[in-house]
Amino acid sequence: MKQAGTIFFFFLLILFPKISVEGARQGLILWGLTLVPTLLPFFIVTKSILQWKIPGNLLLPYLFFVGYFCGYPTGAVIVNQLYLSGALTKKQSNLFICFCNHASPAFLFNFVYYNYFRTQCSAWTLLFPVYLSSVLWTAVFCLMIHSKDPFPQQANVAAKEQRLEDIFMESVSTIMKIGCFMLLFSIFIQISFSLFSKRSIVLCTLSCFLEITNGVHILSSCPFSMQLKTALIGALCSFGGFCSIAQVRSALSKELSIFYYFIFKLCTGVTTFVLIYLAV
Repeated sequence: MKQAGTIFFFFLLILFPKISVEGARQGLILWGLTLVPTLLPFFIVTKSILQWKIPGNLLLPYLFFVGYFCGYPTGAVIVNQLYLSGALTKKQSNLFICFCNHASPAFLFNFVYYNYFRTQCSAWTLLFPVYLSSVLWTAVFCLMIHSKDPFPQQANVAAKEQRLEDIFMESVSTIMKIGCFMLLFSIFIQISFSLFSKRSIVLCTLSCFLEITNGVHILSSCPFSMQLKTALIGALCSFGGFCSIAQVRSALSKELSIFYYFIFKLCTGVTTFVLIYLAV
């Protein structure tokens, strides 16, 4: 499967050289100007905090804080570290991967709302449904996949102590990995858009869900009504795009699964679309 994907991508680069270069350029620009200043400081801080001895009763609020305010895949990185340290079981880790990986408020407000909606609707119109849907589906998943003890009964949890230089290098490595995924998916989205823009508006719209930053930019210029455009962009922000799913998968150990996370993001994306479409 991996080899077939590599060959397929190679032929795309050969068949669409100009579009591939433009997609890579757009991906790197968005990565450098948007994600590096937004996520890299949070990676450094959260990895540093994990050096502390975190009391077991504070792990839950800490995980939710990271998941909702730091942006993906920060939550996946932290959940994976807690799994490797023995603080979380495999089942608990698979569950918290769903709950602790969301688009950060800084990204949604500074990039999405400020650039595309500030003169057309309030920030609450976009941000509130995104986070409300995630809270609703968190409750649903907790009921469906119930765990009596969300965390093991232990006094303290801490990752293996690292030098500050090692934390810097790991954080840079993580953000570079995200940049590579953005580059690849930006090429895919540019090629898909060029192929489908004049043939099928449905396929063109679906291609925007490959990667969130490029997808938001393309959707904002589509000839849709304001109501439909806002709902689609809100759904994309909630779902995160297949690029973010690949980023989360890359941050996890092989033992952990991405299946529940994909279903969770799909449910939140659909719910966000409905909420915004009815509200606008």
